[in-house]
Amino acid sequence: MKKLLITTMAVLILGVVAFTQTDPFQTLLGPVSKVEEWSYTVEEEFGNAVEVWDAHSVTMYNTDKNPIESIHYTETGSIGERYIRTFDSSGQLIQVVKYNWLGGIEGKTFYTYEGKIQITRSYDGSGHLKSATDVELDEHGNSIQVTDYDVDSGDIALRGYNTYTADGEPLSTRIYDDKGEIFMEMDWQYDVGEMSYTVTGATYLLGNVFMKTESRMVPNKTDEHGNWTEERKYEHKERFGKTEWALTNIYRREITYR
Repeated sequence: MKKLLITTMAVLILGVVAFTQTDPFQTLLGPVSKVEEWSYTVEEEFGNAVEVWDAHSVTMYNTDKNPIESIHYTETGSIGERYIRTFDSSGQLIQVVKYNWLGGIEGKTFYTYEGKIQITRSYDGSGHLKSATDVELDEHGNSIQVTDYDVDSGDIALRGYNTYTADGEPLSTRIYDDKGEIFMEMDWQYDVGEMSYTVTGATYLLGNVFMKTESRMVPNKTDEHGNWTEERKYEHKERFGKTEWALTNIYRREITYR
């Protein structure tokens, strides 16, 4: 029974991706044409922190700063996945096509709009429906309510609500299951006048807290346009009888401007 509950929880967490808000301070400033990003996990070897390759991607932007193409590379430098995005004349996303390393289609996602509702349907490479989500947007294009459906029954599987600061940065997320019970919550706290922030989260199982997380993001390098070029992630961990902030990830970006 316990194994079944944990497996169910893992499946639900994977489905939460649709509810995830854009990370704070991700809006790119200036005439951006390309962003190349590397991410590393930080591991300990003989008492020293060592960076270990985790991911590498390149994203191309059109003149409206919409991300029209993204390529994810393997550690050896070969193409792993490629995404092509299509936007309409008003800048709304209408299609994403995912290609594998051989150039074959792995999936397609279509976006249609009914007023402030973004209707999202994703299909695998064989054309089978894999996910169905409706997103309610505010006047700034932020997602304020997300409804995820079971693709077999058409019933609601999860429903989430997002709030934002006056500057449009994420403030809170609450996700509920098909019975209306709380499933996950996240809250953001910002350092005044800085780009650093702390995220706390909790996942619930059968009405009880199943897992808690607390992480801190610190952009410690920026370029002349004010975009971060290096960001560090810390997690609050208990270790050797005390609680401390441990460096877990490093992200670096090279941004090309027009």
